[in-house]
Amino acid sequence: MNELWESYSALERVYFCSAVTGGSIFIFWMVLQLLAGTDGGLDTDASGGDVGHGDTHFDDGGGIDPGFKVLSSQGLSSFFTMFGVVGLALSRRDVGPVGSAMGGLCGGALMVYAMAMLFGFLMKMQSSGSLQMKNAVGQEGTVYLNIPPDGTGQARINMQARLEIFDAISDNKIELATGTRVKVTRVVSGNTIAVVKI
Repeated sequence: MNELWESYSALERVYFCSAVTGGSIFIFWMVLQLLAGTDGGLDTDASGGDVGHGDTHFDDGGGIDPGFKVLSSQGLSSFFTMFGVVGLALSRRDVGPVGSAMGGLCGGALMVYAMAMLFGFLMKMQSSGSLQMKNAVGQEGTVYLNIPPDGTGQARINMQARLEIFDAISDNKIELATGTRVKVTRVVSGNTIAVVKI
């Protein structure tokens, strides 16, 4: 290893250090992300969390995408990894300092682009389990807890392939008894919905 290091020029040592450092940081963050996982947005607990299967989390659609960011540790580390690998490979083939540097820059940029595309694809494929309240509109269900004309009750709605219980109000100000079939007309706020009898 010492002999290999001694055979490198100053520029090749820069490439080597860039590849090793960037690669180490990139692997560290990938392992960390796999172990910790990511969540699909800004979460707030549903009222009491009593939905039959633990706390429910909602994503209002304005959550921050936890995927790959170009100007992040993942983006920069992937860039420097490929910059170092390509630059070193080209330098060892006697391309020259300018050619190896340009090749390294192109390789780094392509790596960042490829990683961004891959993370974007994975994020689209991911099923985070977060409920987007806007998806409740138009869904049908039943009254779970009596809904008074001017108060709040609860409704059980079939949403995103599972039954969820939400705080609910009567949109047309009539009392809705437990068991009444209802349809969601709008999201009032948070996890409170407005329903009408069907």
